[in-house]
Parts: sequence; structure tokens; C-alpha cells
Amino acid sequence: MPCVRSSLLTGIASGVGVGVIRPFVASNWAMATFLVISTGSWMLCQKTKRDEFTRIHYAMNSTPPRTLKKDNGTEPQHD
Repeated sequence: MPCVRSSLLTGIASGVGVGVIRPFVASNWAMATFLVISTGSWMLCQKTKRDEFTRIHYAMNSTPPRTLKKDNGTEPQHD
């Protein structure tokens, strides 16, 4: 699945960071941070990919189709 690797790595790094900052309750805080950051990062990445796909789809459909000209200078034929 797209975005999973980067989201999990971001969540792991933030969980470790919180675990180092709060050593007495590290497991609860680190796990919660990992889940929240990973989920948020994945959702943001999915939204970015969906928006990019929509822009590409719109750009492809809004341009007129290209036609080829013949070498002898006559008008192109449309099929």
C-alpha cells in the first residue's frame, strides 16, 4: 500500500522520541504517539496522492486530443 512505509517510520521515530522524553510512562505515551502520528501521516499522504490523481485526471481530460498531420500537407483525418 502506498504511504505505509513512510507513515510507520514517522510514527516509530516520534514514539521513540516521546519514550525518551518521558521515561517513567514511556510505553503508554510512546505507543499512543506512534498510533496517532502513523495514522495521521498515512491519512495526509493518502489525501495528497488522491488530490494529485484528481489534478492529473483533470489536466488529461481538459486538453484537446492531438491529431497527426500528413507529410503531403493535406488536412489530418479524424477517426
